[in-house]
Amino acid sequence: MTGGGHNIALGTLASIGGGFSNQATTQFSAVSGGCANLAGVGDVSLPLACADTSNYPYAFASVSGGDGNQALGNDSSVAGGRGNIAYGIESALSGGKAGSASGIDAWAAGGYGNAARGDYSSINGGEYNLTTDIDASISGGCDNLAGGGTRPSGTCNNGGIESISGGEFNIASDPLSSVTGGCDNLAGTGTRPSATCHTPGGLQTVSGGVLNNAYGPFASVSGGDSNQAYGNPASVSGGYGNHATAAEASVTGGSANYASGLTSAVTGGHNNTASGESTSVMGGFNNFMANRGGAILGGDGNTVSNSAGAGECETVPWSDGEDFGTINDCP
Repeated sequence: MTGGGHNIALGTLASIGGGFSNQATTQFSAVSGGCANLAGVGDVSLPLACADTSNYPYAFASVSGGDGNQALGNDSSVAGGRGNIAYGIESALSGGKAGSASGIDAWAAGGYGNAARGDYSSINGGEYNLTTDIDASISGGCDNLAGGGTRPSGTCNNGGIESISGGEFNIASDPLSSVTGGCDNLAGTGTRPSATCHTPGGLQTVSGGVLNNAYGPFASVSGGDSNQAYGNPASVSGGYGNHATAAEASVTGGSANYASGLTSAVTGGHNNTASGESTSVMGGFNNFMANRGGAILGGDGNTVSNSAGAGECETVPWSDGEDFGTINDCP
């Protein structure tokens, strides 16, 4: 034990570098600083002093390595890098250069010139990125802003800035390219990966919106509200209350639309249904297409069902608001 107060090093060859009320209870365990930290078995007991910023301002801060770093906020820490500053209470920086974390519990990891100002915000790499709102986050890149204010205007590198957010066996090879997840995807030039994906029953994606659900294998919902994609694979691009329920079915937008036939599609409108195999409804209202390979090009209240029988035709009414008639007239 090299410093601090009320620290206890019980384990064989355990050490505590400083701080207050820390414990190292198992062999070869270590605590470098801070307040009421525990390395090893036991129970953590947090004294009031650890959160008392009035009587202990700027206390329990720690810098673990690097050069030119500063931990200024209560319970803040800098783990390495160069020229980083942790201003906020319980804020932290994990490497990088010229970064700052001024929000409460804000965090920045790596990169250059990043600033996590919003409380509980985070920046994971990149350069000249800025978070200003509570719980805001930036995953990388350059000159990005998450929150209100003025976007940063640093000089970004001409190359690089690729990003991969998740998944496995993905490649982002060109400048500013990105892959958000999945498996064996390629963003940019090169040879697409061909590894064996470990999760063939998953790979669902929801990119945004609210109350959306993608639960079929390889299904995706890009945005909107209360949309569902549960075919394998099925997709809903947006809108409200749309459903793509069959394999390779898709709904582009609109509301209350259903694509329930194999490889069926609804491109918009309201309350349209494409229930037959390879059928499509291209907008309009209250349209229903059931015959295999059939299409309805909009309108209101058009219905093509299997009642005509396989290989036969069915008369469909049409109207442009002034004239009326029929299409696909049966002989």
